[in-house]
Amino acid sequence: MKKSCLFIGILFSSVILFSQTQDSTLKNTTSSEESLGINFGAGLIRNTITPLLQISLNYTNKDSWGVSLNTASYFFFEQTLKVDNTKDFSMYINTFLNAEFLFRGFFDNSKNNTKNWNGIGIGSLIGRRGDYFTGTTAKLYYIFEYEHITITTELIFTNNFKTVFPGISIVF
Repeated sequence: MKKSCLFIGILFSSVILFSQTQDSTLKNTTSSEESLGINFGAGLIRNTITPLLQISLNYTNKDSWGVSLNTASYFFFEQTLKVDNTKDFSMYINTFLNAEFLFRGFFDNSKNNTKNWNGIGIGSLIGRRGDYFTGTTAKLYYIFEYEHITITTELIFTNNFKTVFPGISIVF
């Protein structure tokens, strides 16, 4: 787990360093932006709808590409029946560390005549609560951004990559 976090951190740092050297040689022909973001949304993981909180560190070359390192925390709720026949709710937070690469995509945004953002991402489960995920868990996903809405389609590999199931997330 620590090796995958280290690898994602090194990859993200390398892309930012490479892009900074490229930007300094281009002399104002492109614009770039670093940002820290907090986004909320919902995810459908297997058959469960979960609230989603995303905290991201982004580097964007506004005209063509961007990279992001983020955490995506899914909040699973379970209702259990106690011995005295009362119901109790438990919340289980499962957090992924993700690395993403975004590019200006295939679909035009007719309002401002630009291409929408598309991308791919890979993530590793770094915080597990409850029994929804077992063993080593990772995900591979496709990102589509339209204005202020991001739709992510996911393949989640769990149980040491023996079990695969789909997911979809919508973030605002």
